[in-house]
Formats: sequence, structure tokens, C-alpha cells
Amino acid sequence: MERIQTLNEIIKDNEKNFNAPAWIFGSSSNLKLVDKNSIKGIRIGVGDTPRRAPVFGPYDFWVTANTIYPLPWVKKHRKHIMRSGSHLLISTMAVNNNDVSWYSVNESLGKLNKLTVFDSKHFNNTACSPESNCCKLNRIFVNNLSIQEMLNLKIGKKSNAYSTGSTVALHGLALAILLNCNPIYIMGVDLPQFEKDYRYYHDFYQPHLSMVQMVKRYLQMFFNKKLGKSVFGGIDSIEIINDFSKIGQIADQLGISVFVGSPESQLLKINGFKFLKV
Repeated sequence: MERIQTLNEIIKDNEKNFNAPAWIFGSSSNLKLVDKNSIKGIRIGVGDTPRRAPVFGPYDFWVTANTIYPLPWVKKHRKHIMRSGSHLLISTMAVNNNDVSWYSVNESLGKLNKLTVFDSKHFNNTACSPESNCCKLNRIFVNNLSIQEMLNLKIGKKSNAYSTGSTVALHGLALAILLNCNPIYIMGVDLPQFEKDYRYYHDFYQPHLSMVQMVKRYLQMFFNKKLGKSVFGGIDSIEIINDFSKIGQIADQLGISVFVGSPESQLLKINGFKFLKV
């Protein structure tokens, strides 16, 4: 297996890009407002954006934090990752499916030459209770601070800067700050109160989902709609906004400007986040 690059090594390698702009791309339909020719700097795609919106690539980094997509041990997903040309940052929680084969995980990770496993869950390097697959992956490939702890360390604090995070865009923003980017532009991250109100860039259907996953997803959305539940990101959207606000405070302390390019984004409620007319 090729040696997997750590998050600290990525930061070290990007020292030459100090104060370079960073663009964080989510997958909301507001991406249509972006002029691809105006993008200069480091490009960070989160979730399934590099697959859904390749027109804004090539992406320097592809940040993921779920158990669905993209998973390097799924052959079809691995082709998408390699075709993107991006450096994949995959969270330790990606292996928290009961059907994950450790042989497949180890074999597939060795086939990618631009890969980093990062942790977003094990604060103070403590394992889950009961211990999960993510704990094992953390011991093997990370064994260091979580991305939240690394972010807080930039302002001299030894604690986690935000929660485990219920949307991957949080980790994308944390990465941009860790890379000393300035300014940072957040595009296509709307975070409506209800998931039923979310509109994806280009196609609503997620091409990486199996038929069973799609049926489960739409049934969940149907019942949550009936019950009036706020489910965007898996928890109440207030916690997501609070996490973004905490990261925004760190950016402010470091003199980093954060701009939001989606006029409908909930992020514009955060003090210090400025609207970028694109």
C-alpha cells in the first residue's frame, strides 16, 4: 500500500500558497450563479460536488464525510475519484457501515495516490463507546488530532473548534483555514431549514445511490415532511449554523475574510460572513 498523506503533511505542502484564495463548492442549485472563468485559487469540492459539478473543477481537494459516497472501496466510486484528479480527504466515519470489508478498505486505499484520511469524531483521541470501525481507521491512518482540534490549535486552544459536524461543508471551510487561505468563498451551500426545500445543482437524483438507498431516502423525506421535521444534515439546522459561526469566529481572529455567494444561504445570518455578488 502507498503511504497515505496526513492532514499535517497537506498543510506543510501548501505553505507556498499562503494567503491564496479558496473556493468551497457545495452542490446546491445556486452554483449556476458562478462564472467558472472568475475562479482563481484553491478549489475545494465537498460531498458529491466534484461529481455533480465537474465544470468548476478540476478540484484541488475533494472533502467527504459520509458512509454513502464516494467510497474508494466501491469500484464505481473509485473510478469517479480517480477521474476527478482531486486529492481525496475522506473522514474516518466513512467505514461505519456493517458491510464494510477491511480487506477491501486496505486494498482500495492503496490504489489512490492522492488520499488523506482525516478524523472528525474522536476528540482527545478517545474511541467511541462501543468502539466502531471509525475508531480502527483512526488508529491506523490518523492517530493524531481531529480536524476540529487542529483548527482550534491555530488560535492556541487545545479543544475542538466545533461539533462532529452535520454537513461536510464545515470540514471544507476548516480545511481552507488550515491551508491559510484568504479570502475564502463559499458557493452552493444553502442549508435550508428542511431538506425537502433543498435543490441540487443540475440533477436532483443522486447518481451514486443504489435503488434501495434511493427508496429509503425518499421515504425518509416523505415522512419527515409529514411530521414537519427539520432534517437537513441529520439534525436541527441551528446546530449547523452554530458550528459555522464558531469557525467564522476563528477566521475573524486570524484575519481571514469569508464570503458567501448564494443569496438564499442561511450562512448569511452569521456575523462576519459577507455576501459576494457573483
